[in-house]
Amino acid sequence: MENITDEELHLPWDNDTLEKLLLKVVQTGETTKVDFKQTLNLDTAEQKAELLKDISALANSYDQAYYNYGFIIIGVKQNKLIGTSFTQEVDHLQSQIDELVKNYIGPFITTHVRIFNTEGKTWGAIVIPPTKNAPHVFIRDIHNKHRGDIYVRRGTVTEKVLPEDFPRFFRHHLDEYTYELRQEIKDVRSELEEIKRNLVSKETSQSLEVSGRNTPGKRIPARKKTVSLLQEIENIFASEEDPIKNGLIKEARKVQSFLESDSIPWDLQVPSKEDGQKLFSAIEKEAEIYWLALSKILLKDDKGKYDEVIIQSLRYLARYYEVPVGIRHTDLGQYIRYYPLIVSLYIVFIIGAFKKKQFLLKKWPALN
Repeated sequence: MENITDEELHLPWDNDTLEKLLLKVVQTGETTKVDFKQTLNLDTAEQKAELLKDISALANSYDQAYYNYGFIIIGVKQNKLIGTSFTQEVDHLQSQIDELVKNYIGPFITTHVRIFNTEGKTWGAIVIPPTKNAPHVFIRDIHNKHRGDIYVRRGTVTEKVLPEDFPRFFRHHLDEYTYELRQEIKDVRSELEEIKRNLVSKETSQSLEVSGRNTPGKRIPARKKTVSLLQEIENIFASEEDPIKNGLIKEARKVQSFLESDSIPWDLQVPSKEDGQKLFSAIEKEAEIYWLALSKILLKDDKGKYDEVIIQSLRYLARYYEVPVGIRHTDLGQYIRYYPLIVSLYIVFIIGAFKKKQFLLKKWPALN
């Protein structure tokens, strides 16, 4: 990465920019998000399965080096461009790869196929953009890859997913859904800090003026006293018991305990849409008070007084994203498809409530 500048990484990439970037990537070598192939053939089930494994592994892995884009670069051997030949035009190859991914991987992974000619050498790349839908799972058997298989990249090695990978998948989901909320809170905090600085400056100036008028000799510094007073006020308010804050945390803990209890049958052998709906109803019923409390706070709390406790309560619920005890991690990928991630719905609702409070208030009956 040392020889690749920020300017070269700047999105969007047109064909010429992408070609120049990938030529430098070739020199840099394979990474978590970069895989080299000498050729690309899709004639046999084994070859198709291998490509599907590589595409899904790159999509399921995370590395910010190239803005989390993944690249399968074809026509490369040991960090050198050797060139190759393609039996299909780029459009036909793209269609074939899309069809393979559609039939064997879920959720669908977007790819972009590009073919280049550099100094008389033909070579190509399959670009895998960042995804919000990981983990991407094999949904059908093909060669030695089986339904439920999930692959990731660790450095330059592609292997099956491990239990510790799932919290990472869900943290990324949580980060995506809470991005707008965190930006809103960040903006509010910046405004509050500015108000606080102005208040300190104003109080300090006034104290110095009074001190100057009343004391003919040396002025008494007032800034330290002002800051201490403000800190004391903050401490008093921070220690004040707030029944709304305590109640929301209590309900979040109750929902979290329910999600971790035996009431959620994670060991379903044949998950179905109906099973998912039953679980959704059970979770909704248990979480009804929390859901209603959350919505009322968001619709009425224009000053954002309860932003912090909302985030704190979500942290309790985020534990639902851990791998349940007793479940085989190789099966979890397909279960995710049928079990509603209720926390995600909470977060979507929160973001929406900040943006369209009145609209959501009118739509509330439909959400039940």
